[in-house]
Amino acid sequence: MVKAAEATCRWISEGLPSNAKGKKLEMKDLADAGKVPILYHMYKALSGMSSHVSGLSIMRGVVTDDGPDLQDDWTRLNRQVHPVWQAVATLQGCFFQAIMLEENGHLETCVGLLTQVNACLDSLGFGY
Repeated sequence: MVKAAEATCRWISEGLPSNAKGKKLEMKDLADAGKVPILYHMYKALSGMSSHVSGLSIMRGVVTDDGPDLQDDWTRLNRQVHPVWQAVATLQGCFFQAIMLEENGHLETCVGLLTQVNACLDSLGFGY
């Protein structure tokens, strides 16, 4: 897979001017240039969900002076809330797709499901 990615990078580079330099991809600039600023907000929301889950998954490998019991508790908690995070991320994606495709029926369904998830999270003490 790494070799294929390297070959793809070389292929792309061959089509660029010799003095071309890579730079950071600025999602806000792309959304603004395309005159679809909502795409930047969607990107931020989906990235935030991804970062949140990734950051928490890193905690599994963090060892502290508290001993292995802390890791066991963390793993147990993570198993309990992981399906909820997956559901929220999926609903977020469906919500944004419904907006972009102007599918009001699907949008209403997403809002209804997100409302139910928020109520569930509130009851568990995870609400905002």
